[in-house]
Formats: sequence, C-alpha cells, structure tokens
Amino acid sequence: MKLVKVVVGIVFASLAYVFGVIVMGMLSPALHLPPIKEVPGRTPQELLLLLVVCSPLLAVGLLPLAMGIKGNWVQRSLAIAALVYVTLGLNTLLELSIFSNLLEGSPLFASVQWILPALLMAAALTWRFRTSVAGPAVLGDFGINWTWRLGLAWLLFPVIYFLFGMCVGPFVAPYYNGHDVLGLKIPGFGTIIRMQLLRSAIFLAASLPAIVLWAKSRRSLFFALGLAHAMTVGIFQLAQAWFLPMTLRVAHSLEITADSFAYAAVLTILLTRSKKTIQPALQGTAAAAD
Repeated sequence: MKLVKVVVGIVFASLAYVFGVIVMGMLSPALHLPPIKEVPGRTPQELLLLLVVCSPLLAVGLLPLAMGIKGNWVQRSLAIAALVYVTLGLNTLLELSIFSNLLEGSPLFASVQWILPALLMAAALTWRFRTSVAGPAVLGDFGINWTWRLGLAWLLFPVIYFLFGMCVGPFVAPYYNGHDVLGLKIPGFGTIIRMQLLRSAIFLAASLPAIVLWAKSRRSLFFALGLAHAMTVGIFQLAQAWFLPMTLRVAHSLEITADSFAYAAVLTILLTRSKKTIQPALQGTAAAAD
C-alpha cells in the first residue's frame, strides 16, 4: 500500500472525527446532554486546534484494526464505531464520574455526543482501508466452553487494571484528593471494583465485533486490538489533557498502554483459534476453490 494513500486515509478519517465532534458540540445544548465542566486556561479555538492536531493519533491507532477485518462496509464501520464509542466515549465518562467532579449528570446519556464522531471516523477509515485476506475467521468455535471463556475474560480485566495501576500508583496518587480545579479523587475500593467490572463488560462487548470479523493471524489481532485500546482509552485523550501534570499524563499513558495490550492478549488467547486449528480450514477453503 502506497504511503500517500495511507496518509490521505488517516487525514480523511481524522477530519471526519473532528467534524463529528463539532456537530455534536453544536447539538448538545439542544439535546440537553449532561455537560462536562470546562477547565479554564484555553479558548475554544485553542481546544479545537489541539483536537485537530491530535486526531491523527486516533486514526493511526485504529488503522491496523480497520485493515484486518472483513465483511461489507457497514459491518466493518459498525465494528470500529462500537469500539470507539465505548472505549473513547462511554468509558471516559464512566471514569470521570468516579475519579473527578468534571461530569454533571448520567455518563450514559452524556456519551451520546460520541456516537456521531465514532460513526464518521469508522466509516471514513473502513471506506479507505480493508483487508485483502480471504481466509476463515480466527474466532474460536468453542461450543459450551464459551461460557467460561467469556466469564474469565470479564473477570481478568479488573485484575489487569489493578496490577498495572499498582505499578504507577506511587507516581500518580499524590495528584489525587487535592487537585482544586479538577476535583481528582480516589473513590472507595468497592466503587472501583464495581466500575472495573462494568468497564470489563462493555469493553468485551465492544471488542467482540472486531474479533468476529478478524481475518488475519492471532498475532496481528493482538497488536491491532491492543493498539486500538491503548490509543482510544489513553494516549489520544491524554495527549489533549493539557490541564494535567505531565507526570500524570505520562504515567497513565504507560499504564493504559500496558494493560491494553495485556487485555488484548487475554481476548486473543481465550477467544480465537491457534494457527494449527485454522490451517485445516484454510486447506478446506483452497480445496473447495479448486
């Protein structure tokens, strides 16, 4: 694939996302969506410029996933849009609701403003990029074992969250429970557990469409899914979080990247087939074609 085509596709998808954000920003008051408190220090024009500059990060993070899923354009668009809406929109608001005082109102209702940007970016990205692989899906046919596999995937997310959270805890804890502007706080352990179980459920649901449509190898899925989660959950948003101390931004970026790839490994191992089990299916497909 020519570099120029890739760059044009990234720019096109980035602008589609920015356009969606602008439209929803204008519609939010009319829809009475719960507002997110503004942090003083930047004008709306400066914030828009920051979004435009950072939006290619989002497109780059989603590109391997968009290039690895098969199906028609609508199917591929909805798979990417679901992941973006949940991990970038709903997840962010859920986190804000317990770790800060920036959100006023229901996180679910407020997340409506991410639906259009997610759809537009996904549509633009999957229109420009698609996989050329025609092999069978890597999604496993596990029968009754699906129950414990999905259950284990759901339960392992909080474990991963706490494991990497403890690694950065000494660096980020001093910035909580004392930041006047943002109202950053660390809620009770029970609240955090319940939130992580909820996040795990929605992350799993949002990742499944892409896994179902995945047409490349397990290793490629691990990388694409890990990068997509790392970018939407952390890097893209923290790159714009000018109001946070740099130590907090770097630490959380590293933490989220690590647990995103760890979670991607869990989903890949539990929910997909190995190369040995896929190979007979590939041979069957080739034989049928002959």
